[in-house]
Amino acid sequence: KDSDGFMWFGTLYGLCSFDGVNVKVYNNHDGFFYSENPPRKIQTIAEDKNGFLWIKTADGKAYVFDRKKERFHLLCDEVEKHAESTKVIKIQKTPDGEIVILTGDRKLLLACTTDEKPTEVQLLHNLTPSSMNEKDVFLTHNVLDETNEFINWMGTDCRRYSYRKGKDLAKKQTNAILVEIGMDILESFTCAFNGENHLWVGDNAGKIYCIDPQTGIVDKYKLPGIDKAIQNLFVSSSNNETVYVYTGQGGMYEYNVKSDQLQRHSLNLNGTISYAFIDKYDKIWLSESENALLYYDPKNKIEKHFPISQGACVADMQIQDAGEQGLFILTPAGEMLIFERESLSMTRLTQTASFPAIPQTSLFFNQEFDEEEMLWLSSSSGIYCVNFLPKQFRLFGLQTFKRA
Repeated sequence: KDSDGFMWFGTLYGLCSFDGVNVKVYNNHDGFFYSENPPRKIQTIAEDKNGFLWIKTADGKAYVFDRKKERFHLLCDEVEKHAESTKVIKIQKTPDGEIVILTGDRKLLLACTTDEKPTEVQLLHNLTPSSMNEKDVFLTHNVLDETNEFINWMGTDCRRYSYRKGKDLAKKQTNAILVEIGMDILESFTCAFNGENHLWVGDNAGKIYCIDPQTGIVDKYKLPGIDKAIQNLFVSSSNNETVYVYTGQGGMYEYNVKSDQLQRHSLNLNGTISYAFIDKYDKIWLSESENALLYYDPKNKIEKHFPISQGACVADMQIQDAGEQGLFILTPAGEMLIFERESLSMTRLTQTASFPAIPQTSLFFNQEFDEEEMLWLSSSSGIYCVNFLPKQFRLFGLQTFKRA
């Protein structure tokens, strides 16, 4: 959903917009040429701070779409200036409203565009060959890097975090933060957490680093009695003093950075952790080998397991936190779950009484929760718009887009 309230959908056949009444498709098929090269097989859409849409396709192309002029621009020459491969693996919006681009040869780029001047692309980081696998070009280890303007995290799990440095820090030497941490341990980092104002990093020896991008100050914490690698790291949303770490084999710990106190939480885990996050109410969620979701309330020591369906991977694990209402969870197998906080219960969306009866089984691919508390779902049946509280469903079937 863009800043003007329009919904945008990426389909196999082009870009679509919905204004609440009509669906419009931008694909040249109606005789009005919006641009020379409209994208197809769209996978990702992101809006930058100036209202331009950034689009990534399944064949590794990136486009910028001007909503006012209804024009697409294929990013090619801009990327070639910094990378040998123009293939784009991922685009992601930064907290500043700019766009981070990861290329096929693992160049990390920062891009933005305005009405007055064309798209600008700058190089954030150039990964060395030793940090990549020659066969699939995936990272062999996590990378923490900095430039004159940014501190960047690139994980082997494809997570990318970029923070703009403070003005005074940007005037210092380029690698001021890395020098503060210690250049000899950069390959030992195992995980990261993107806090609102700080980047938190864990290593393979039970140490935590809290990086302030504005000042360059790095606070280092050694977990008492822990020498294992930190696999997952979370920071409380209510304060920056409580940190939760997971070290594997059921080892969940709560660490207070101010008092230097460590508390162990025993969890009954039945597999390796493939996904982890902390919600708005400091409840920890762990995906056990993609077989089940574990919910853990560290304050009240409440642990619950929710089985999830197995099947071919059709989507990434996606979480939408609706605050007091609960969570919307999209599993890799295309299953849509609703977690209700009050009852601590999990419901499959297709099993709710008000879900429309349709002939075929719906597979869900993407979700978006907007400011009006409407849940938008893309599925094999079309687009669902869900008013969550009364659970009222509206289906924009596939024929809607075919007619458009």
